[in-house]
Amino acid sequence: MKKLLFLSVIFFAHLCSCQLSKDSITVLRSKSSLIYSSFSTSCYRTGDYDKKYQPQDMLFVTDIAECKGYSGTKDMIGFYFDGKKYYMEDNSENENVFYVMKGEQKQLADVKAKINSLTAVEKDSLDSWSKRYSEVYMHKLKNEVYDRIFSKEKNGIAIISAFPTEGYSFTGAEFKILNFSKKTIKYVTFNFYGKNAVKDRVGINMSRKGIGPIESLASGSWSFDSVWLTDIVQTLKLVSVNIIYMDGSKRAVTITDKHWLDQEDLDRFNNLMD
Repeated sequence: MKKLLFLSVIFFAHLCSCQLSKDSITVLRSKSSLIYSSFSTSCYRTGDYDKKYQPQDMLFVTDIAECKGYSGTKDMIGFYFDGKKYYMEDNSENENVFYVMKGEQKQLADVKAKINSLTAVEKDSLDSWSKRYSEVYMHKLKNEVYDRIFSKEKNGIAIISAFPTEGYSFTGAEFKILNFSKKTIKYVTFNFYGKNAVKDRVGINMSRKGIGPIESLASGSWSFDSVWLTDIVQTLKLVSVNIIYMDGSKRAVTITDKHWLDQEDLDRFNNLMD
């Protein structure tokens, strides 16, 4: 069981004025997942993939420098993410796309020329603005994933996964939940039925009991073997769960679409909070 990281995120949007025009702020979107904390003139890069970063995230560009590696000269893009400076190699595989703040798409050569035309004072301002924008953007990311997850809090429980597992001539089932209650769960019983490849029900309703404890804001998962003595079950329908808490109180929950929670959102939330 993994304790869900809980953090109140305050979004701030006030940025100080500076001498640089905002149309110089450039956002990079890249398919690359490799970003580095530094690089040398010979293109030697240090640092690892930053797990907070995802390819769809906005990166705020501050400089484009050249280095000379074994295969020739390379452009290294400097940018801020979460208030920290990183670098990324520009290449066709990354499919890098640049946008200025007013929405225009630019090529790397255009961005490079614009940055090179800035004065030292303007470059300092660009660096300051990019750092601040990256911090605001990170707060926005945290708020968005926080809202998606904790919109389920009022339900008391969230279902992260429920699916059949393959076995030789039989089928099992796995379940994973997140406990949004302030109480610790002692037992949780899953009530469900299986469906075959053409979505017809397979047999009768089934029930399996999972043993806790599952603390508040923690997840729990269970695997049950030989639920169906057949291998034709392709999916399962979770109908309801019955919960017994450590204090002896009980709760029956009919499962609807509003109870489901995406594991990717949980992973993203935990990564952003690290």
